[in-house]
Amino acid sequence: MAAAGKIPQPKRLLLPCYLLGHPQNKAFFCRKEILDQLNDALSPRAGAGLAVDGQEHLRSSPRKTFVICGMGGMGKTEIAVEYAHSHRADFDAVLWVNGASEEKLNAGFRDIAVKLGLQDETDPRDDPIATREIVKAWLSKPVRVQYPGPQEQEPDVKWLLVFDNADDPDLLTDFWPHDRVGSILVTSRNPLVKTGIFGELAGVDLPPMPIDEASRLLQKLSLRESEPDGLETCTTIARRWPMAIRLKKLSLKEFLERYDKDAKSFQELPVPGLTKDQTIASTWNIESLPSPARALLRVLSVLDPDAIPEDILTTGVSGVDLEHYPKTEKEYIDAREELLKSSLVSWNRDLGFLKIHRLVQDVVREKMSLDELRAAYNAAVTLVSAVWPFLDDSNLNKVDRMRKVQRCLPQVAALKAVLQEKTPSVLQPDIKISALLNETSWYYILQPSGYGLRDGEEFAVLSERVLDSFAGEKDEEHWTKLLADSYRYQGITGTYKNSPAAVTNCKKWLSVLVDRIEKYGDQADVKTLPIAYNEIGMALMRVPDLEEAKKSWIMSCETLEKVTDPGELVFPFPWVHRALVAAYYSEDLDSAESLIAPILKKREEKLGVDDTTTIETGLILAFMGNIRRLQGKADEAYEFRKRAVSVLKVTCGENSVQASMAYYRLAVDEFERGGFEKSCSLLAKCASFYGEIPWYKPEAARSAWKHGRALQAMGGSENQVEARKLLDEAMRLRHELVPDDGRPEPELVDDDWDRLVYYFFR
Repeated sequence: MAAAGKIPQPKRLLLPCYLLGHPQNKAFFCRKEILDQLNDALSPRAGAGLAVDGQEHLRSSPRKTFVICGMGGMGKTEIAVEYAHSHRADFDAVLWVNGASEEKLNAGFRDIAVKLGLQDETDPRDDPIATREIVKAWLSKPVRVQYPGPQEQEPDVKWLLVFDNADDPDLLTDFWPHDRVGSILVTSRNPLVKTGIFGELAGVDLPPMPIDEASRLLQKLSLRESEPDGLETCTTIARRWPMAIRLKKLSLKEFLERYDKDAKSFQELPVPGLTKDQTIASTWNIESLPSPARALLRVLSVLDPDAIPEDILTTGVSGVDLEHYPKTEKEYIDAREELLKSSLVSWNRDLGFLKIHRLVQDVVREKMSLDELRAAYNAAVTLVSAVWPFLDDSNLNKVDRMRKVQRCLPQVAALKAVLQEKTPSVLQPDIKISALLNETSWYYILQPSGYGLRDGEEFAVLSERVLDSFAGEKDEEHWTKLLADSYRYQGITGTYKNSPAAVTNCKKWLSVLVDRIEKYGDQADVKTLPIAYNEIGMALMRVPDLEEAKKSWIMSCETLEKVTDPGELVFPFPWVHRALVAAYYSEDLDSAESLIAPILKKREEKLGVDDTTTIETGLILAFMGNIRRLQGKADEAYEFRKRAVSVLKVTCGENSVQASMAYYRLAVDEFERGGFEKSCSLLAKCASFYGEIPWYKPEAARSAWKHGRALQAMGGSENQVEARKLLDEAMRLRHELVPDDGRPEPELVDDDWDRLVYYFFR
């Protein structure tokens, strides 16, 4: 007899797992009292759970948390690295995550998921929110073997999670593990982490090293151990730098604020008592470095300080126009060695990346003239561009390309920060940075997180500013291509965010495309033209201008029929949009079906039923469900919506706006069929995605209202209390959206809430 199906097998986690982030610093010394505090607070042996049947039950042991706060450069990360390495034997898993940004947190949690065996590295889905929740679920119930089904398992793994450089406590909210097992160590410049959103946490404001210890350390790091007065010189610096801060009567917070605004004045503060005038910046002897090492250091000063892959620094050297930059492998190794000897950078030999302290970056940038900074910046842009997987027909939406983008993303973010600080008109960067900004904008638009739209818009706007700063001679064909992409991504983000500029930017995009087609006849522009018409129609629906939107979609359809190769599937969305407005605004359901049903049929004939290779099929299934419901065919609508959910979860991710739209429609069907618990579960997923993202306020209001109604229908006192909260929240949001509608909640029906929502998300 054939097996009915593959029986789910237990999954054994890859333990022990030590994802330590940084190699142990063999030169680390002192700070024993801080390490002892960490061990007292974080050791799993401290306050361990009660033993039952000879086994230690970790759930009865409270969460152990410790925060190391202090100014940049005080050694917070080094202390955390030393503790993680020296106490790794106390834990079954030590997991290191860079908490400096959401992108780095997402990357860290993906590494954890892969290293533990919670996810396969070859998993084609790129859903950082789903990965994050998988890791958090395991941290809340850390077991060595995961059994299928709802079996209750006691935690049996001791873990330490390190959030390094977590200066913004709000970023940690979505990454903080549930339940209260395990040990968490946080390093941060922000003292509010200890008393913020996670309650009162144990911790320490890292004091300066004792003068004698700091003097010996500084002497060693500055290579002055052989100088006759080396120790005396370093002692003076160790004393005078804090004294200079105190003499200015600045608190730590005031110092950080002043330093950010005028770093150079602090870096150039004289250190009294030396044989000649010296400054803190000059103690690193940057200007005495060999020219190739200094050129490499200048490039490093504008890239991501936490991890700069070495292939980025070496692959595109032939195109670098920076005097003395190392062009051969030997030159690069020699330059790197000089920086390592001066302790200006650290090197992760196993992973192949360099790390540089932010304070060193600040000093290097401040000591460069504008021309020198421009040359270093443009060199960095050239190097990143050489390894960036630029979008073309061969790699569109390929998983491998997206991973390469993620690897380069922190470098583009660092380049963006320098460009924003100096402004494009002052820095006058290489035009290649515009292409990197556009590509990064598109990456963020495709992210499942709703806030990706905000980031995508920022990159696209900055790209336009770069292009506007170009004066004089330029490659007009290349320049206009980049400008068209910038307008395109500003238009798309504006449409989804309900920005008034959406129509303007989409029309600018169209205008540049038409002009380029007339001048250059580029076939890529010809094939992009109908997509521009389609996006203009979507933007016009935000006005709303229904008649002009329909004209734009008809133009898109007519153009697509001309440019689509025989046998190829047509870009479906202009027909889909026409079907939706026919159904929603004209109640012409026959026309709606005649527009969308043939599209779905052709896709099924070519790609198979419920295709998961593109996002289009899942959306078409969802919209077919809407049309069937309006036709009064509830059972058919229900089946279409179930199919839409299963497809969109794979193609767009479980936490995406597309999946959330499908969740809502299926939740309504479940409600009407009496499946109130299923309805609540789906609506909770909607709420998790929409959160407090401002441009999804209508969707959030609608899902809260339906969730409240579903809980009311379930009955029970607890459900009624929660229902009241949800309904009140829904009405609060509704009054913000339509303040003139004074109807009470009991009078409202589904259609009243659907009308709040942008047609494409209904």
